[in-house]
Amino acid sequence: LRAQQQERLQRELDSAISFLEFTRQRTDTVLRASLREQVDVAMQMVQAIHARESQRHPPEVVKRLIIEALRPVRFYQGRGYYFIDDMQGRFILLPTAPQLEGRLLPDNQDDRGHMIMRGLVEAARLPDGQGFSSYRWYLPDKPNEMADKLAYVRYFAPFDWLIGAGDYTAPWEQQQQQAVLERLRAVRFGQSGVITVADHDGRLLMSSGR
Repeated sequence: LRAQQQERLQRELDSAISFLEFTRQRTDTVLRASLREQVDVAMQMVQAIHARESQRHPPEVVKRLIIEALRPVRFYQGRGYYFIDDMQGRFILLPTAPQLEGRLLPDNQDDRGHMIMRGLVEAARLPDGQGFSSYRWYLPDKPNEMADKLAYVRYFAPFDWLIGAGDYTAPWEQQQQQAVLERLRAVRFGQSGVITVADHDGRLLMSSGR
């Protein structure tokens, strides 16, 4: 009987760990799909403005119309926004730091030495659907601290621009963690079998017994 209990416990634990690993891997997939969707919406807007306005206005006016159309847009509970850079590494639109707009900064780095702008420019040269770049960027509520971020960009040929959006990976991981805990909370096996989850510091995160 004891051996059967141990085998059942091992099976349940293996199943829970497999679900955790599946969800962890899915987090990146979900974020990538969402970023692509956001940028595709922006590109439709940009292409429509360009097609309509370039017939009656000079390029500089059309650029300004596009920039100001994207500037106020927010998503991901206010964290997400659209940005535009040119392919030489100049900030064209950066709603969180408009003082940088117009500045040529091809060598800007994150706190781990990654070349942010160069990574975005390289990503913009990839085929549609592949233009992802990972880097670290300043947190909205902690302007002197950086955190991991993923961006997706597309190339806009008429102005030699890249247009993109990104988000910090931590909120997406936390969202998936909560989904995992809710799923495991409902698990019951045998007459009194429950699953308990704790963090590295021993704090109880969830027990399906309560």
